[in-house]
Amino acid sequence: MSTKENILNKIQILIANSFKTPEEAFAFFDADKDGKLSNKEISELLRKAEISGLIRV
Repeated sequence: MSTKENILNKIQILIANSFKTPEEAFAFFDADKDGKLSNKEISELLRKAEISGLIRV
């Protein structure tokens, strides 16, 4: 499995196991509720999906 597939798989597992819908997951990680995910918010998503070392904030 490629790195990209591995990352997407981990994110999919996190969302499926923790949220009812992708929209619910997005709302959770959009901490400032501006409708976009900042680098910090994406870093939190990756941390929760157990993916590290991809983004420096």
